[in-house]
Amino acid sequence: MENYSIIGLGEATHGTKEFFEGKADIILTLIKKGIVKTVYFESDYVGLTALNDFLRDPNRNDLKEAVRQSGLFGIYKTKEVYNMLEGIKAYNMGCKEVNRVSVYGIDMYVPHISRGIRNILTSYSVDIETKQQLKLLDSLFKEHSYEYTVPVSKTVEAANERLFKTLDSISENHKDKELTLYTILLKRGIQIRAVKNAKQVRDIRDQLMASNIIWIHENIAPEGNGVVWPHNGHIANTKLSASYRMGYYLKQHFNDRYYALAFTFNEGSVRFFGKSVHYPATSKKNAIEYVFARCKPKNFFLDLNEIRHDRNLAKQLSRFPYMRSIGATELKQSFFYIPLLKAFDGVVFYNSTNMAKGLN
Repeated sequence: MENYSIIGLGEATHGTKEFFEGKADIILTLIKKGIVKTVYFESDYVGLTALNDFLRDPNRNDLKEAVRQSGLFGIYKTKEVYNMLEGIKAYNMGCKEVNRVSVYGIDMYVPHISRGIRNILTSYSVDIETKQQLKLLDSLFKEHSYEYTVPVSKTVEAANERLFKTLDSISENHKDKELTLYTILLKRGIQIRAVKNAKQVRDIRDQLMASNIIWIHENIAPEGNGVVWPHNGHIANTKLSASYRMGYYLKQHFNDRYYALAFTFNEGSVRFFGKSVHYPATSKKNAIEYVFARCKPKNFFLDLNEIRHDRNLAKQLSRFPYMRSIGATELKQSFFYIPLLKAFDGVVFYNSTNMAKGLN
């Protein structure tokens, strides 16, 4: 794993205990070996800054309160993720500051970003229009969302362009990397909302989350490799449902230094914000889980890069191009066209799973 700059650890659901424990075990093992120095969550960047500061600060100890107050998405406020963060905190407190692990979000919610920029700008002399425009953005966008509260006029769009030029000038003149990143995130958050429909939002969001990872990794992240913790659909190397995913753009940038590891299951319970939903054993005969469930090992890892070298085996597996794919909300139809060998470098399979445990 030391050969991969970025490792994508996916999940077929956002609420499976075994996925979270398996990913946490991989991450902590790689951290302890000194291979991984950064963990990226599918969560808002600004929302995780305080949590990252906590994990690196030897004078702060109330992790539960830090997680509760953080912008970590609710799907990840679980016992399994908490235990991993506890492990990161313990590791950080046992090493020098330069060697400590950082945790970043890769999403970009405009109200959070604009407030963050206003805090940064308290160190600089700023004109009144810039302050007013940043405050306006707080009200134009919904919290924890890419949606506008009201339609945006051409006048507001023109004011945004002037705002961007001002922020770019300040960050360049003062060599302020934090302001540079916040300005990039602000532009990208507004860019997402400029598109016309849900599919376009999904497409551009994946592209921009990849761009955020690349910028953070190359500019402010600790020296070392990084792990990304999102859904399987985001880490895929290829086009899915006529859309290029985050993993595709990471693969384009990092080439063979990007590794995508999917997690999937045959049957089990899934947590949807505290609610437990059971998914029965796979009956869809062209789904890869249908094949995996009939293997002798109940739980296993497959190195798909190795399998690609075996033409016969690769041909056999390509006959089962569907996989489970369940997001943060309950789906009755849980199988989608996701050709395993095209989308991922490896896969972890569990025959039977349980719902993730929420934090009290």
